[in-house]
Order: sequence, then C-alpha cells, then structure tokens
Amino acid sequence: MNLLNIEENIKVVKDFPTDEDLKNVIDKTHALGGLVIVNHIWWSNATNQSHRTVLTDHPSREKLLELGVDGFEVINSNVFDLPTYQFVLENKDKLVGVSGSDIHSPDVPSYAWTILNAAGFNRSAIMDQLKAKKTSYLFDPTGSPYLPEFSISSRYYKLSMLNDIVQLLYSFRYYDHGTYSFRGSFCQPSITQVYAQMVGWGIFYLILVFLFFEVFRGIAYGLWYLSRNLVARLKSARKRRNTNHIQ
Repeated sequence: MNLLNIEENIKVVKDFPTDEDLKNVIDKTHALGGLVIVNHIWWSNATNQSHRTVLTDHPSREKLLELGVDGFEVINSNVFDLPTYQFVLENKDKLVGVSGSDIHSPDVPSYAWTILNAAGFNRSAIMDQLKAKKTSYLFDPTGSPYLPEFSISSRYYKLSMLNDIVQLLYSFRYYDHGTYSFRGSFCQPSITQVYAQMVGWGIFYLILVFLFFEVFRGIAYGLWYLSRNLVARLKSARKRRNTNHIQ
C-alpha cells in the first residue's frame, strides 16, 4: 500500500499482518491526514512461479474497502486492471483510482500517468484532487519512447563481476520464495531445490579446466626448459670454439 501525504513512518508490527494490523495502519494514516492507496492488487492475487494457488488470506477488494482504504491502482506497468477499475467505478463515492503509482526502477518505460485538474503544481492542490476523487488516466500499453537519463556508477563496474560470479553459483539451485511482502519476507513458503546433476557437471568442468591448465603449464615449462638447455649448450659450444681458436 502507498501511504500518501504523511511525514512520519508507520511501523507494521509483523511480516504477515492481520486485518486488524492493516486497519490500524489505515486509521493511523487517516489520523495524520493521509490517504491509503492499494497497489497492483491483480499482481498480489496472482499465482507466483511454482505456487499454483493464489494467496488465500490476501484481503479482497471488498475487504480492503471495508478496512478503510481510499483507492486502488488501476493501471500498473502495462497492465490495465479492468476488474479493479470497475470496482472503483462502482464505489466512486468512496474510492479514487490512480495509475503508475508503483515504480521500482528508472530504467523501464512509463506506461501510465494519473491526470489531475489541480489548481497548482504543489502538494496541497494535488492532495485536494485525490481526496475529491477527481482523477483520470493516460495509458500507453507500448510504453513511453524515452527513458530517463542516468549514469552507471564506478562502484557498479567494480562489483559487477563479483555479482556475476554469485549469480552463476545461484544457477545451481532453484529457489522459489513466493510473493514478496515488501517487508523483507515472503507471503508463501520457500521452495529450494538443488540441481545435483548440474553441480556434478560443474565440478567436472572445473576439474577439466584445471587439467587443461596443468597440461598447458607442463608444455610451457617443458618448452622453457628445453630452450634454456639449448641456449646453455649453444653458449657452451661457442665458448669451446673460442677457446680452441685462441690455442
């Protein structure tokens, strides 16, 4: 959930909050003059990777409305959430719809914008329109043609190879953590499966690389040893010739 127009943190008491915990957060936000917007409920209620069922204990739209939320995100990324949009319309006296309110990274296109007829480009005017539930949307499912300009830091280049090595090691196992709760935990049981054959082949390839390296090192050492002996013999032969010539 997005908690808008508040200036203090509201702590969620546990990784898997109950309806009562959510209600307390919503009430606290309202007491601070804020609004509570539910993000991407279509994604939250979808199946995740190997989990074949949705989150059975995730609050429904109806339950969230009962708990007191002020609105829903009806467009997230390039997905127009039609059921949620219709739910907002059916409860337009209680709910406001927004779009593109859940952004994680600047390196992806923008797909949706919330349109407000605000009196000014300032916090107060924007919040007035949201509280009045006077919003519209601009939606482009193909995404904006331009991305924000940003530079990659030198620290990224410094650590990039180490990250790639770690990702390579991660490939030896399958780890499904379920749906992320956005609180450092996950909403479903974790599933870990180690690919034993892949580990075995990985060890085999490492041994193979080591053997090739040792063979190459042996050949290189042998060539160096032969060349050194050859040079020594040539010097010795030249020295003997010079000695015989002087005599």
